[in-house]
Amino acid sequence: FDQISRIQPLPPGLLPNIRAFYASRDGAPLWLEGNGLSLRAQRLVALIERAEEHGLDGRRFAPLLAAARSSGDAMLREIAVSVAAAHYARDARGGRINPMQVSRLITASPPLAEPIGVLEALRQAAEPALVLEAYHPRHSGYHALKAKLAELRKTAPVAQPAPVPSGPVLRPGMADSRVPLLRQRLGMPESADPIYDADLTMAVKAFQARHGLKASGTLTPRTLAALNGGNEPASPVGDIIANMERWRWLPVDLGNDHVFVNVPSFALTLQQNGERVLQTRVIVGKPETQTPIFSDRIQFLVVNPYWNVPPSIALKEMLPLLQQNPYALQARGLEVVSRGRVVDPSTVDWTQAGRSVAIRQPPGERNALGHIKIMFPNQHAVYLHDTPSRGLFQRATRAFSHGCVRVENPFRLAGALLSEAGSEGRLRAMVGGAERQVRLPAEVPVHLAYFTTFVDEAGGLVHFPDLYGHNRRLKALLGI
Repeated sequence: FDQISRIQPLPPGLLPNIRAFYASRDGAPLWLEGNGLSLRAQRLVALIERAEEHGLDGRRFAPLLAAARSSGDAMLREIAVSVAAAHYARDARGGRINPMQVSRLITASPPLAEPIGVLEALRQAAEPALVLEAYHPRHSGYHALKAKLAELRKTAPVAQPAPVPSGPVLRPGMADSRVPLLRQRLGMPESADPIYDADLTMAVKAFQARHGLKASGTLTPRTLAALNGGNEPASPVGDIIANMERWRWLPVDLGNDHVFVNVPSFALTLQQNGERVLQTRVIVGKPETQTPIFSDRIQFLVVNPYWNVPPSIALKEMLPLLQQNPYALQARGLEVVSRGRVVDPSTVDWTQAGRSVAIRQPPGERNALGHIKIMFPNQHAVYLHDTPSRGLFQRATRAFSHGCVRVENPFRLAGALLSEAGSEGRLRAMVGGAERQVRLPAEVPVHLAYFTTFVDEAGGLVHFPDLYGHNRRLKALLGI
């Protein structure tokens, strides 16, 4: 064990756990046949040597594998295989980086693998390599990225067409000398025709949809910037690996029924019985008031909710107004609450109030939460909710909130979560009365996630802007 510690820096606690495992077996080996490695061990080592296929860093295992293959000390070879396997399982489950190193608002908890449990599972397996590989995420999104990573590594880099020059906005039917180059940039058949025709319009729409832009078919300056490389990395390998790493931060099982919010693409999906039954647009937090990234469980709904203004908003945005005019918020229907009672705002000393009073907005048409909120009590005090600002859902970039997630079709989502015929209609019929809480028949997992690069249903690699910089920081931490 002392030799192993000198071979390779290892995560804290890994070696003591493995020492304890062997002590419980009186030092009996797992991987040796005579002085050499068994066939089971050789297959295990071969899997670890292919770590790069899963976007892992093979350098983290190379010295251990060299010792396992060539050391003259049989027990050193034995221990090197076990340490490499336990280290690999930890990395496969997301142990390379603590998510909070990327942002304190990423409180996802990677399901790390305990070394003793890993070795016991491998000991019992007829094919330990298959068991070890199963520590990687099972999610289809992860495996689609893994396949794209393999494709890119096998394909020689293709020279990119020349950028399309800037110029006036192009709309269907217009003529412009840049059209042939635009066609080439989009991978369309070559043509000297300068007309922005229907086929080109459809190709531009498809490009816009893949890159989180409004699919208008019009060549705007923003679309042109994305087309020339503004949204899409010169080599997507690093982005694929970073997004594969974030799949490791999610629970091993997302839930047969679950809600999944992807912040960079401003989208929410509901899966039931393993099938997608709803997809809708969402509005997420602004870069300065980010939506946190974590998993939880939806417990209940609130129809006709009060909006209890978070202290951070009250102190930063509302207190200065109230200090100038105690009635400044009445036009917005906001109430001041002290010791559980609504009070006249002019009776409050706003130079001293601080957190001693609360501000809330009663249920109604102007309420910032709309008519319903979907609750999963959490440390960040965020939730899913309706909104009276419906027009914002038509924007391509929808980062406008203080951190909560506004849902375009909240009643459809809430009705589906209740899983009873007519639930949506019954919830809508409650609108206009007092605040009412409706518990779900069973808690439903919810995942607030951050994927800038993923594979769409058509098999294409899609890139969305790195809204909060999480992708950039993770790539720097991983050294990719």
